[in-house]
Amino acid sequence: MRATDRPPSQAGTPVPRPRVRLPIILAAVLVAAILTAVIAALYGALGGAQQQAQRTAATERAALLKQADAQHADAMQQMLDLLGVPLAWAIGGEIAAGNWAQVDRYVDELAQREAVEEVVVARADGTVAAASDPRHVGVDFRSLYAARYLATDEVVADEIAPGRWLLATPAKGTGTRLGTVVVAFRLPPLAPASDP
Repeated sequence: MRATDRPPSQAGTPVPRPRVRLPIILAAVLVAAILTAVIAALYGALGGAQQQAQRTAATERAALLKQADAQHADAMQQMLDLLGVPLAWAIGGEIAAGNWAQVDRYVDELAQREAVEEVVVARADGTVAAASDPRHVGVDFRSLYAARYLATDEVVADEIAPGRWLLATPAKGTGTRLGTVVVAFRLPPLAPASDP
């Protein structure tokens, strides 16, 4: 029977729809579910790879910053060692001459520098004779800094906290130890403290 041989539909009676087979619907749902699972798996894999790459980059960055900070600390120590020798000569010469007014001028001049936190000059017996903080004059050096700085015969540059340096140098005159000069610096660290 051809389409033209069918009797015309009467008003109000539904037109017969073609039957969609159940297996086709199930196949379409199954394909959609599989595609959804594949997309979700790819998305998860890409997200995991991205997180792993971020963790790896953060670890490598931390290692590089640690290495750069160590090199920066070595360079700072060398620079402070170089500064300590002429500082010891200058102040030691003034102490030997008994020119404490000039020692005070040196201390005041150093203390005015931006990075300098404190300057202390102690006599050989450990009494602070000149200091950028007038409250420290006359006190025992060991109440301010470690006793080892009074006994050292070498220039000592220690990083006592991140970005905080202590330069201790013996002030000598003609072979005798006349005192100790300590300069505390606060210099910014090479790397920022926290990651952005």
